[in-house]
Amino acid sequence: MKKIFIKPFLLILAVLTCILFTGTGSDAFMKPFDLFGRDLEIKGSLQHSLDVRTHRDVRDIQFSSYRTTLRVEAKYQLIKNNKFKISLYSLGHYYHDFAGSIDDHQRDAIRNEDAGSHALKNFRRTNEGEEMLKELYLDIRWGNWKVRMGKQIVSWGETAFFQVGDVINPLDVTNLKVWPDFDDLKVGLWMLRVFYVPPDWWQNISLELLFIFPDFETTRLPQGGTGLFFGGNPMPNNAFGKLLHHMEHDKPGNDWNNAEWGIRIRGITCDTDWNLFYFRSRIDDGLVNGSRGASQMLNAILGVPITDRIYRFPHYHIAGFSFSRAVAPIRSVIRGEIALNFKDFQYGSGPTASGIRTRKLLITALTIDRKIFIPWLTPWNRMRYLGASITWYHYALLGHKHDKGTGAYVIWDKTNRDSSKDTLSMMFDYGFYWDYILPTFQFAYDFNGTTTLAYILKYAPGDHWRFQVSYQQKNEQGRTAHMQDQMMFSIQYEF
Repeated sequence: MKKIFIKPFLLILAVLTCILFTGTGSDAFMKPFDLFGRDLEIKGSLQHSLDVRTHRDVRDIQFSSYRTTLRVEAKYQLIKNNKFKISLYSLGHYYHDFAGSIDDHQRDAIRNEDAGSHALKNFRRTNEGEEMLKELYLDIRWGNWKVRMGKQIVSWGETAFFQVGDVINPLDVTNLKVWPDFDDLKVGLWMLRVFYVPPDWWQNISLELLFIFPDFETTRLPQGGTGLFFGGNPMPNNAFGKLLHHMEHDKPGNDWNNAEWGIRIRGITCDTDWNLFYFRSRIDDGLVNGSRGASQMLNAILGVPITDRIYRFPHYHIAGFSFSRAVAPIRSVIRGEIALNFKDFQYGSGPTASGIRTRKLLITALTIDRKIFIPWLTPWNRMRYLGASITWYHYALLGHKHDKGTGAYVIWDKTNRDSSKDTLSMMFDYGFYWDYILPTFQFAYDFNGTTTLAYILKYAPGDHWRFQVSYQQKNEQGRTAHMQDQMMFSIQYEF
């Protein structure tokens, strides 16, 4: 099914690109224009970014990323009349990373620590049409019905820093930032979504049915020698690369047993926007396949051939509720989310533990977004209020097991043996000069001892150019946590 769509999409993207670069000016792409008698809307961005490590480990890598990214989004109106509205939407994404070309240590680390023969190629650029195609779907609307068919990215959550109920699409963390934008990290999946708004109900209610075709994708992790693997000594025999490649190799085949589905009810009651949802899926990042999988992991470290499956990807399901409500008297928006995961966790005495236990993970989150008046500064700065967002997360692993005699425990948060944890995240932003200059501070504190910081300064002189410099810092227990700190510089042109 995938190959059928890839080549037409590449042709569409090529046509749209030709139209884009033969226009009369950038303003032409901010509004719909005529193509074969129908409206075509195009927007996108071209970005160049550089990520510089502030601390170096034994690899002595200076630049973790030096990337140029092209993003093109298009919507084409196929049919529009009194009964039907049919449109085609596409989102293309392509990048090329030059870090290996300007940093010999980066290039050598990938070659030495990744087992694949195409490791550098995979690091440098988007490799396949399937990866360049983030979304491509038909949107059909008639009466109280709406259907979306094709490759899509779905957001069912209310919170930003951590995912709670928003777990439909797997993530691509090959170039992971400390404070990620999950919509940009999500991997599109081929699916069917059907929406229905019952007429003449006592309140505003909509129903959604989501069905994902057998198109299972794992979490996309960085190449060996990059990203998550900064800070420690390299594993021998390209073990990191072998383990990463086998996660993709061991994933389930595309049969109907791997189809995923979910339902959502959305409504507005007493000015509160709420969602009730259920989703049945598979775990995106594999668990060790029992004692056989653990022995194969040991083979990878020792340089012995891997002869069996390392990972398994069990089914699980999640049910949840979210809401959002504006509170005008205090200039705030209150958002909340609660989700109950019925899923499997690794059980044993270390990160390569081979046992599997089914546990329930309850996650709750509460967010307050508020505009704050600052005496003297707000009136002087054309009544610009300080934007603040504060979120509290609580995680509870129900039925947690910890054998104090053997040291075996459920691994649900790295190697954390606690049955629960709490995290507080905050974000503050304030604009100057009609929001041309926007300093932002982001902070998250895990009560188990981890602190995440990000200092961001944005400059947006007009509708097209975006400049940004930021510093991200992650403090964890252990000597190598500061190896993830980096400065990030970005120039972006939006059209």
